[in-house]
Amino acid sequence: MTTQRLGFVGLGDMGAPIAWRLIEAGFQTTLWARRLESLDPYSKSPAMMADTLVDLGRVSEVVGICVVNDDDVRSVVLGEAGVLSGMKAGGTIMVHSTVHPTTCAEIAEAASVKGVRVLDVPVSGGNAKAREGELVALVGGDRSTYEEMQPIIRTFARNIVYLGPLGSGQYAKAINNTVMTANIGLAEEAARLAAARGLDSSALLEALSYGSGGSFALDVLRNVPGGLREFSAGGLLRKDVDIFEDLIAASDHERGVLGTAAEWSLGVMGIPRKGHHA
Repeated sequence: MTTQRLGFVGLGDMGAPIAWRLIEAGFQTTLWARRLESLDPYSKSPAMMADTLVDLGRVSEVVGICVVNDDDVRSVVLGEAGVLSGMKAGGTIMVHSTVHPTTCAEIAEAASVKGVRVLDVPVSGGNAKAREGELVALVGGDRSTYEEMQPIIRTFARNIVYLGPLGSGQYAKAINNTVMTANIGLAEEAARLAAARGLDSSALLEALSYGSGGSFALDVLRNVPGGLREFSAGGLLRKDVDIFEDLIAASDHERGVLGTAAEWSLGVMGIPRKGHHA
């Protein structure tokens, strides 16, 4: 049992298995959730439950945040009722959510006043990889803080890549998810083309998965029962591509083929353009 005290917020599709990995690794872990039923699976585990985010901050040296979007991150971290309010100097916040780098900068600015450090540590790989501790962690922030946090990150990530200053992990994650979005559209187009030529589209996708045309996106089409519609439910791909577009615009770079392909792929999935509603 390690003596380092961890807190964790966000017990959804990715957060729940990450929390389990921390608990099973022997870290003293305290959990908080908006919905009490999210805590039920942990009732017989060694994990403790905090009544409030401030309480969680008080008892934690390191807090992982794995909520859905930028507003959620701000909501659970900042303000008098946020986890930062309870944390002590020397503590660390790790943002596992996929958010805009400027959100991480906003969190870090508020945290610095209390002497609390911030890393952005978005993860990739999906629920199954999270349960096996085989995620990819993309890290941005102070390198010495990253090195100190590695034993924690290694409980749920098989591959850890340090990208650079705070926000770099989020930048890399936005690119990663934009590439994935473009690949999903290409895989869907391959299935459509096969069907139009009288081929069994499922058989074609299986064949591609065994060859050089295989990809994570292709596996999504093959293995998610609801296909593209289910995978894109909740608008997470739209959010991530929007972050990518924002970052490209801010750096005065051309959006290029990648941005165009990702936007086309979102259209294939029936996801409206930014600022528009279906």
